[in-house]
Amino acid sequence: MALVSLVESNVNGLVESEWRNDEVFMKLWNAMLEANRSYLNTLSNPRLQLETPKIADAQLIVERAYKALKRAVKVFEVSEIENEREACKFLTALFRTIEKETQKSFETKSSNKNLLVSRLRSTEYAYMVSVIRVDDYVNRLEVANVGLSNLSKTKMVKSILEKGTATVITRTELMSAYTLVVNFALALARAEKYPFMKVFDAIEVARKVYITDLQARTTRTETQKTQDESNQQEAGTTAA
Repeated sequence: MALVSLVESNVNGLVESEWRNDEVFMKLWNAMLEANRSYLNTLSNPRLQLETPKIADAQLIVERAYKALKRAVKVFEVSEIENEREACKFLTALFRTIEKETQKSFETKSSNKNLLVSRLRSTEYAYMVSVIRVDDYVNRLEVANVGLSNLSKTKMVKSILEKGTATVITRTELMSAYTLVVNFALALARAEKYPFMKVFDAIEVARKVYITDLQARTTRTETQKTQDESNQQEAGTTAA
């Protein structure tokens, strides 16, 4: 995204480099830059633009199904029935084990969801699942993950995943990452933490340049549209 690229260029161009020493800011900063790279990679490939929303939707369904399962289990953490509390305890431990094994790659995340469902259906855990009556949530997770796995088998999507673009970044998500950086820089600037006053100023300059350029391009587009319509009308009049 042009705005984020301008911000990156302006801030990196500052003489003062002490802002790189702030651990929290750098975490937000690097997350924004990574999101921007993924977003630009999507824009550079027309076919990728068609497929990535499908991946994003499928991933979202899986993550929501997984969160719903975890929340359904957590309810029994304070149950008055001992075997329900025990089931909750063991299943929560299983979730943590699976999550520790999960890496950032799509393949690992998907296979671990399959592993989780398999473990939940095993003799060791099936009874606990039935005790706290979360079978339906396990089914939802399985269906969601099968859908995502089937999608990943298509040639185009497989290519996307192999190139490391499985984590799909939408414009909204990128803007959220950008907003976190801006708000954090503003907070530090207001606290007069050196040199974040200059960091925030650099961000503001980039934003103003971006807005000015956007307005100019919008004006050119509207002018060209008006000219095209005028030419068409003239051509119609001449033909008549």
